[in-house]
Amino acid sequence: MNKRSIKNIILIVASFLFFLVSFILFCDSKTKKDSSYVAADGKDLYMFKYKFDSNHLMGMIFGIILLVYAIYVFVTEYKNKEVNVYTKPIAFGLISLIALGYNFNNFIDAMVNDDAKFKDVQSSFYGALVFLAFVVYFVFN
Repeated sequence: MNKRSIKNIILIVASFLFFLVSFILFCDSKTKKDSSYVAADGKDLYMFKYKFDSNHLMGMIFGIILLVYAIYVFVTEYKNKEVNVYTKPIAFGLISLIALGYNFNNFIDAMVNDDAKFKDVQSSFYGALVFLAFVVYFVFN
């Protein structure tokens, strides 16, 4: 095995572990809300709502994208072919675009609904600016 194969295997293992930890945290973040009320016909209706932490969902999506990228690079180099030069910018540009949308959505949602002050959601705003810079970089790259 050469140095490049070891690097690709480490990338595959790391991205799989990233996905696995995000998946476990996502499953662990489940909260059950009991909603019961009386219907118009006098019967009691019970409804359960499950909520999950969306931050861990983003981690799972990023882990899947990284895992697909790492497997593609490993298989391509294993077959002694050239890796497409657009693969890396597309994979990391997609991750940056999803993170940009997620952070921007959190910021706008909190500001429109008056749930929080700017001080409370400024990390989402600054995160959106950082990922916007990454998206612009990967678009022009």
